[in-house]
Amino acid sequence: MQRSMHAPVGFKAQHHTLGKRFGRPQLAAVARPNNSTTKDRLLFATDRNSGRKYLVDTGAEISVFPATADQRWLNKPSTFLSAANGTDIPTYGNRTIALRFGNRRFDWTFVVAKVSQPLLGADFLRAHSLMPDVNGQRLVDSTDFTSIDCGITSAHAPHINSVLAADDVYGKLLAEFPSVVQPTFNATAVRHGVEHYITTTGPPLHARSRRLPPDKLQIAKEEFEKMEKLGIVRRSDSPWSSPLHMVPKPDGGWRPCGDYRRLNEATEPDRYPVPNLQDFTANLAGARIFSKIDLIKGYHQVPVRVEDICKTAVVTPFGMFEFLRMPFGLKNAAQVFQ
Repeated sequence: MQRSMHAPVGFKAQHHTLGKRFGRPQLAAVARPNNSTTKDRLLFATDRNSGRKYLVDTGAEISVFPATADQRWLNKPSTFLSAANGTDIPTYGNRTIALRFGNRRFDWTFVVAKVSQPLLGADFLRAHSLMPDVNGQRLVDSTDFTSIDCGITSAHAPHINSVLAADDVYGKLLAEFPSVVQPTFNATAVRHGVEHYITTTGPPLHARSRRLPPDKLQIAKEEFEKMEKLGIVRRSDSPWSSPLHMVPKPDGGWRPCGDYRRLNEATEPDRYPVPNLQDFTANLAGARIFSKIDLIKGYHQVPVRVEDICKTAVVTPFGMFEFLRMPFGLKNAAQVFQ
């Protein structure tokens, strides 16, 4: 990694690494060959919550996160970082993000700045006693020498890498059946033949959008953009609408869904039996081999019946969306999934 402002012949510089100069955090130059890729020369950690890649840089004094276009347009810079050439890099406050690298969870507060790449700096590495191993594409915990695999993973299949690192036999098996860990929600037909019906009484129900704090608003935007690309939601002009509700997930992230309480009151119940957990555990006596299946976006693998899609509409501060796949929070969803 070059710290000079003048990159060697055959290199091009990108200004997004933080150093220290003139008493304030500074952006220096990351140089790499023109015919190379970041995977060849740089170390990235992929957040399993969002699929976002973070550049790991021990030369960075602090960790930074890219500001959105809205933040740059609507807000005045709070402070400035200094680039290696002395130019100012505006910042727009802080943002705390729940991260999951490998099987470890981290909550970290980033400086939001006008940069193109999210960056894990020395503050993050020092706080968690992590040492980068560029050749091994991993972060090593200096306290117990366990490692976090930092190989680049797909945003649609963030769990593959931890399995590949554990055992190559499993990796080969997953490589043979990529659709298992990379579900496609755009398909119109599904093999299991199950659809979610929403049988209601009365006229369409509607609600106004609710305001969200800036951090949750940005998370909600990103999640809906991701779901729209995956084919889980689409833009809506439905006469039905439920307000957006942000539900905290066990891993520290957020799950955007609808506050469907009024819709649920008008929905006829499905009495399909859901197994009792005590009945399940009662059958474990004498068992020696156990297995489990963790479905990727399990509820979203069930399509909503075409006639009922309009009833799932969620109104947000940035538009209205309806779910093509079964969302969380709907009455009878557990019964349909069972």
